[in-house]
This record gives sequence, C-alpha cells and structure tokens, in this order.
Amino acid sequence: MLTEDYHDHAMYWEVTEMVRKLLLSLVPVLAAKDDREQLITAAIISLVWLQATNNVRPYKLRRDQMGQTIGLFVPVFTLLLGMFGRTNAARGDGSG
Repeated sequence: MLTEDYHDHAMYWEVTEMVRKLLLSLVPVLAAKDDREQLITAAIISLVWLQATNNVRPYKLRRDQMGQTIGLFVPVFTLLLGMFGRTNAARGDGSG
C-alpha cells in the first residue's frame, strides 16, 4: 500500500510528492521567460520541498528519510550548478 512507509501524521505524503512533480514540470515552463528563470524557479520549488520534507519527516524509517533528503538535495545542487554554468557561458567566462 502507498501509505505504509509513512508516519500516521503524513499518511498522504505520496500525494504531496505528486504535486511536487507536477509543479516542477509545469511552473518553470509556464511562469519563466528564459532558461535562467526556469532554473531559478525549479531550484526554489525543490528547496521548499526539501525544507518541507525535513520539517514533516514523513517516513517511518530513518534511511528512507535520508534517501529522500539526498534525493531532493541533488537536483537543487544540479540546478544551481546549471544556473552558474549558464551565467558564466553567457558572459563568455565558460570554456565551452
């Protein structure tokens, strides 16, 4: 069952995960004008969800919580690196 890995207070956390994925798919594309704004928007959404997950701590097992935290941190880090790389390339600082 979808809810068996979650604490009772976060029984429907899977629904919030679906909302997160929907927001990450739609909001940057619809709300942002260019690539940089899309990266910033996606990074903000991911950071908010990372914080929410760490505040709610929905998982029963600590390893599941840690896996989710890492799984949410890596895309944030990647998006920020992408934003930094695009900014440098736009200025002509990049080697590529």
